[in-house]
Amino acid sequence: MKLSLRYPKQFTLRLMSKLALGVMVLIPLNLQASPCPINYETFEEEVPHFDLELCPNNIPDADTGFCRLSLNAHEATIYVFKYAKDSACLADIRRVSIEPFLLK
Repeated sequence: MKLSLRYPKQFTLRLMSKLALGVMVLIPLNLQASPCPINYETFEEEVPHFDLELCPNNIPDADTGFCRLSLNAHEATIYVFKYAKDSACLADIRRVSIEPFLLK
């Protein structure tokens, strides 16, 4: 799995609040409350992450979206983006085990 690290230009409390809101509120609603709760341009600049070459289980596939990985202590978070008209929008947030992403 190919990873490349993206460093944020700046952190803002506002974006972190949006992501926390997404975890607490939007995930149970499957992120359908807003047409585009967080666009990729905002995420790219504000959230430290790794680019994943493929999404886990290839969902979504490369034609319909892409995934980003964020690591935090003992867990990993997969951010799933789906292509929209002019950008890509956050479609799902998945918390997964960190183990598959660690070197053996």
